[in-house]
Amino acid sequence: MKTLLKRLWLTLFIPTLVFAGDIENFARQMNDLYPSPTQEAFQAFQAQAKQLERKILTQDNNAGLLVALMIADMSQKHSWPIAGEGKIAALAREIIQGKSGLVKYIEDDQQIDPGKLDIWWCRYFSTGETTYLDKLLAYAGEEFPEKDIEKMLVIGSATWSFKSNCEQHPAVRNYARSQIQNPEYAHKKLFLKECAGIPPEEDFCWRNANGEPVPDSENRKTKDGFGAHLIITDNLGFYNDWRKWERPRISIAETAVIGQMVIPLVIYVNPRRDADECVDVTCDFTIIRPDGSIAHKIPDLTCANGKMQAPRNNLLLSQSELQWSADEGDPLGKWTFNVTVKDNNRGVEIPLTTSIEITE
Repeated sequence: MKTLLKRLWLTLFIPTLVFAGDIENFARQMNDLYPSPTQEAFQAFQAQAKQLERKILTQDNNAGLLVALMIADMSQKHSWPIAGEGKIAALAREIIQGKSGLVKYIEDDQQIDPGKLDIWWCRYFSTGETTYLDKLLAYAGEEFPEKDIEKMLVIGSATWSFKSNCEQHPAVRNYARSQIQNPEYAHKKLFLKECAGIPPEEDFCWRNANGEPVPDSENRKTKDGFGAHLIITDNLGFYNDWRKWERPRISIAETAVIGQMVIPLVIYVNPRRDADECVDVTCDFTIIRPDGSIAHKIPDLTCANGKMQAPRNNLLLSQSELQWSADEGDPLGKWTFNVTVKDNNRGVEIPLTTSIEITE
């Protein structure tokens, strides 16, 4: 909430430098309060609001309303009592009771101005309810209308505040990530990616030796910056070779005989990292006999889990080392390997398929 506080407390509240220390302490209280609210911290916040009440209420920017609204929302959400008899406490009670003439403005989503954006931010940080982020995102990242100055101001303020709070708060940043695939916001996908902290290098695509993008195929695809490739190799030392400094040779096995061991490899690129730089990639394996029946099914096989230290765009190999062979009595012909590679942090699934011919 640092950016929001700078806007509310430092820009709006400070009448002179004499009061800076008090206001900064007040801002610090709010900064400490919203992530893990406690009744004790809530009471201390109210006490500080009462102490600074005269300074707050002398501002002509609805500062008193915003503080009262925060108190009212947190009181209602957690069933904590509003303390004191000051004007801000009284306004908070009026908001809860619906008696204040400002309640209509607070609740009227048709009456939009930059001040309403501050109200939505305050209510989000007071309650944690993402419905207020939905309201803000309806304006953030939109194109400016040519002749509507008032709407331009709203869009500009919403865009600035949304980006700023994404930079400061993982919860807001994760919300932005969650909306990237929302078809309602397809026109602002790049804006959401920027807000979510997705670097340009995550817009990965497979390329040929000349660096030219190549189209997806059945066994190699990209989706929303995540890439996956399924290969069957007869190089049984591949995993050991991969761990060496030099890149291993990948020999693609198109045929194998009964009893010959092969390795289905899942290579992936750019799994999404969470706020702790951790990734979560799993695979669903299905091996299908030539007659179409399922021979093996392995769900949720771990490909990668935990902190990712490799640079982005590096080729990465599944942690799970699988080997497979057709046994005596198994049918000859084309055996199909279907794999769904899932970047769980991204909410993206990539279905891949390849095959191998089993001969005598």
